[in-house]
Amino acid sequence: MKSKAKWKRTLAGRRAGVLLLLLSAALWGCTAERIQHAVSLHYEGTDAPRLFESSQAPTIIIAPFQDRRSSKERLGVYQWQNLTVEMIPKQGTASDGVTGMARAFIERMGLKPAQGTWDGEATSLPDIGADYALFGEILTLNFTGEGGLPDAKKRGTVAIEVRLGSRAARTVVRRSVEVTPDEFQFILFDNRYEHIGRMEQIIRRSVSRAIRDGLTDLVRRANTGTPVQTPQAPAGEPNPFERFQRR
Repeated sequence: MKSKAKWKRTLAGRRAGVLLLLLSAALWGCTAERIQHAVSLHYEGTDAPRLFESSQAPTIIIAPFQDRRSSKERLGVYQWQNLTVEMIPKQGTASDGVTGMARAFIERMGLKPAQGTWDGEATSLPDIGADYALFGEILTLNFTGEGGLPDAKKRGTVAIEVRLGSRAARTVVRRSVEVTPDEFQFILFDNRYEHIGRMEQIIRRSVSRAIRDGLTDLVRRANTGTPVQTPQAPAGEPNPFERFQRR
C-alpha cells in the first residue's frame, strides 16, 4: 500500500512538473516584444506640375517645418500579435523629413530653393533674401496599425499648415491640409515584416499627399489672387504671382 501511495505521489509530481513546463513555455511564447522601425520620409507620389524652366526659376526660401505635436519622437505604432513596433523618423526628425519632402516637391515645380529662414508672417517678408518663402507646421502626424490573421487594419492622420509668402507684394497665402488613410486588408500568408513595410509606405505616401495637395493648392489660390493675409502693398508693386499667372 505504501509503495502504491508513493507511486501515486511520484506520478502527481511528474504531472505537476510537466504542467509547469508547459505553462512556462506558453508564457515564454506570449512574452511581449517592443522594437523600433525607422521610416524614410521622402516624397513619393504624383509628380508636381512644372511651372518654370531653370532660366526663369524664381527663388524660394523653405523654412524648416515646425513640429507642433506634443510627442515628436515617433510617427505611429504598429501591433502584430505580441510585437509592438514604434515607427520613428529615419535619419533626423519628422520636421527634417517633411521639410525635405516639401523641398523636393518645390524643386519639381521649377522653383529654386535659397538659403534663409522665414517666420510665416507678412511683416517679415521685406527681409527675406528670395522672391518667395514657404513656411509649414506639422499639426498632427500619427498612425496606428494592427495586424494578424486573417486581416490587418491601418489608419492615421496627417495635418499640416503651409504658407507661401511673396516679398514683392508682402502677401501670404495660407492652406491647411488633412489626410486620413484608413486601410483594411484581408491576408493569409503575409508575414509581420511585410506588414511593417506596408505601414511605412502608408505613412510616407500620406505625408507626400498632404505636401502635394497643400503646395499645389497654394499655387492655384495664388493664381486666382485670393491671399488670406494681405497687408497693404507699396504703390506700384507688381502682382506677386504674376509669373504663375503668365503660364
